[in-house]
Amino acid sequence: MDIIDTAVNGRTIKYKKEIQVSLPPVEIEKQLIQANDKILKLNTDIEIIRNQINSARVCNFYFDTGNDFSEKEKINIQHKRETVNFCHEIELPQNIKAVRFDPVEGCGCFLQSLVIKSDNGETVNYQIMNGFRTENDGIVFTTADPQILVNLNESNIKKITVECNIWLFN
Repeated sequence: MDIIDTAVNGRTIKYKKEIQVSLPPVEIEKQLIQANDKILKLNTDIEIIRNQINSARVCNFYFDTGNDFSEKEKINIQHKRETVNFCHEIELPQNIKAVRFDPVEGCGCFLQSLVIKSDNGETVNYQIMNGFRTENDGIVFTTADPQILVNLNESNIKKITVECNIWLFN
């Protein structure tokens, strides 16, 4: 059994190398594929954790143009974690049926004084998907994926403006 030093991302990793000569090539290939799958899963997990650390600073707007909500039809807006006041104008794609507003990603939050207006200045109704209203014009989301649905079926709205105060939960 040999001890091997390998440099990975500037760090030295020591591991024991075992050589099994008796395995047929098909079995060795199978083990290599399994090891590669584990490495890919670990890299995915690392990326998910990295995104959760940084994602609370991201607001997402998902657009349903007839194919439901997906990562393909969304925009994200970076905002500072310390920022309380949130106000953004969003251009809507053609054939829009609905918009899903996710004020933050990866943590709960408290929204206050949420107002969504159309490009003609009219207030647009919305539905709280996984939070609840408070007495002081607020909305509490205890989930790590807060969502608000704006149904726009059969409207000629080209832009919406979303304004509210956002406080993030730790």
